[in-house]
Amino acid sequence: MKFSKFNLIIFDEQKKQNILFNTLYGECFVADENILESIEKDDIYILGDEMIETFKDKSIIIDDEIDENYYIEYFHNKAKFNTDTLSFTILLTWACNLRCVYCYEGAGEVRNKSLNDSECESIISYIKNYIDNIRPKNVSIMLFGGEPLMNMKAADSILSQIDQYCIENNIQLYTSIITNGVLFDEDKIEFLKRYRCQYVQITLDGIKEIHDRRRVSKDGSSSFDKVISTLKMLNKRSDFVKPLIRINVDKNNIESTEILLRYLKDEGLNTCGIDFGIVRSGTEACAGYASSCFIESELGQVLDKLWNSARNEGFKVKPRPMRKFLYCGLNKENSYTIAPTLDVYKCWEQVGEEKHKIGHINKDGSFSENTYRIIDWMSINPNMVRECKECVYLPSCGGGCAAQAYNEAQTYHNKGCFRVKGVLEKELIYNLREKGVI
Repeated sequence: MKFSKFNLIIFDEQKKQNILFNTLYGECFVADENILESIEKDDIYILGDEMIETFKDKSIIIDDEIDENYYIEYFHNKAKFNTDTLSFTILLTWACNLRCVYCYEGAGEVRNKSLNDSECESIISYIKNYIDNIRPKNVSIMLFGGEPLMNMKAADSILSQIDQYCIENNIQLYTSIITNGVLFDEDKIEFLKRYRCQYVQITLDGIKEIHDRRRVSKDGSSSFDKVISTLKMLNKRSDFVKPLIRINVDKNNIESTEILLRYLKDEGLNTCGIDFGIVRSGTEACAGYASSCFIESELGQVLDKLWNSARNEGFKVKPRPMRKFLYCGLNKENSYTIAPTLDVYKCWEQVGEEKHKIGHINKDGSFSENTYRIIDWMSINPNMVRECKECVYLPSCGGGCAAQAYNEAQTYHNKGCFRVKGVLEKELIYNLREKGVI
């Protein structure tokens, strides 16, 4: 018998106690001095027979023959090559009505191409061909940009035909949208409702003064006022999905976030979902913003403070440690990002960078692939990365973010640590406290 390699000791500063958490199996115990000594000395017999049996039952202790990385390998591949869902993130346009200070796409000024009618037809043919090839149970399309609401004609062309094709083939179509929220109106809500929109993400970066300074409207108007109006419009619709408010945080706006949360509560918007995005400077377009970004080791403290602030204002915040054999859905084989140029990528953060392009959709809907780049991405395997294979956090991150890995080492086959180490500890303690366990 031996201890699982995925046992993590977490110190609860408030209760002044240690918690034993297994990141693979999700089991959790208060760790007394006897348990700490046993783990530190790697001697299970210090525990005594009764505790050994309990820990064996919960896989804190496992048989000597077990290599837990085989579990990681199996479930990683199972998730990666699952064909139930075919997913596309479609950039309807690179154009944008805002000029955000940290935009990784260049705010629609580095690139501003939009999908036209013939290009939409090529995408439609491509998706239909893909459906015929793998026969998925579900098709998911996320509308993205630039600002996707600036090219709703393309959205209508693509979704109307794909929806009909899915109906004919007994496939369920789901949609979602990531938008700055400025151009929303009732007609667009009805449009998204028609195509079973499951998720609407809208960004706020602070109170009016701060938001308008960071998410600058190109026509000189206040983007904050329009976003608040959109959130209220969406929030009052009982027949439509509640919007998710995404607050992008960095060193420049973190101190004002509590004021924003209080304002949202006063405006009756604390029934919306809430999420805190960590601004990072991963692409060439936003590289100059690096000095304003938090470093990885700061994220646990930053997010813990934000979660508690949101909870205090009545938002439903439920962070908890998750088991993730894939860090991101874009690591799946049947998940792609389509640019307005009809070039195809895996990760939307890398769209427009030639070195990450995996192929191109031709006019007739056929696909010209860069075979090696597809294989390179799909061969990502955390068990082949030394730092990942031996890392206690591996079951909670699946090897991390491939874009982050590339930014650090110019290869996808590297650790991609982001928002896990230090954050998982805070998630667990927050979750246990919410349940009244500690």
